[in-house]
Amino acid sequence: MVNILSALYVAGFERVFLHLEGEEPRGRWWEEVKKERNVTVMKAVRPSSVFQTKVDVVQHVSDVLRYITVYKYGGAYQDFDVIWATRLPDSLLAYPTVAGMEWVQEDKGWPESFNLGVILARPRAQWLRHYIETHTDFRDNDWGFNSLRMSYKTYELYPHQLQLDRKLQVICCAGTCHPAWEKPDYRRNGISDKRPTMPFSWQEVRAVHVTCPKPHPSLTSPNAVKIGKDMFVEIGRNVLIKSGRQHLIS
Repeated sequence: MVNILSALYVAGFERVFLHLEGEEPRGRWWEEVKKERNVTVMKAVRPSSVFQTKVDVVQHVSDVLRYITVYKYGGAYQDFDVIWATRLPDSLLAYPTVAGMEWVQEDKGWPESFNLGVILARPRAQWLRHYIETHTDFRDNDWGFNSLRMSYKTYELYPHQLQLDRKLQVICCAGTCHPAWEKPDYRRNGISDKRPTMPFSWQEVRAVHVTCPKPHPSLTSPNAVKIGKDMFVEIGRNVLIKSGRQHLIS
């Protein structure tokens, strides 16, 4: 739940809506989040289909729910494993839609792909509408077809409707972070591809997206943030200090 605190106190969002299908989270982080008046828990209604095609894969259910919600209401979406590292620049809010890149090289014939674990959009943004319409060809048995590849295809067709921000998020998985501005060689063939990536400072990115492990061991609790020594600890400490919770690590 440090991710929610980071949205409020680091990125600078005024309110967070937490969409849950089941019970509320538990633990030390959640106890801190419940103190915040600007966090609202919403009952998530699971979509069963998209354009009359059944949706079963849980990640795809989440995808469809996020696109429809952001298209209807606008705002920012972040995955549970996203932590904001720096304040969101006002300049990005001038664009109708903002998104970033995926690091996994799924298909050698595909130039790039998007990761919509972080997305900013105005209500009824045109790019998002065009992207949702690509789900008329929805493939529940292909993990990255709609979410990663067709989002990039929509960008190819309507590049003027979306601001591509390669520093919107840095995705970290299995001990390696993947800066998407390390062109042309930032993509890798999954976690088994151990080629080193470009060094970077977390202060130069908007958010860090830790896709595995979940949660990162350095962020499991305020005490883990207190005693740790890596980049994720620095990000966690930044969140606690800016949220007025420095006493948890002192």
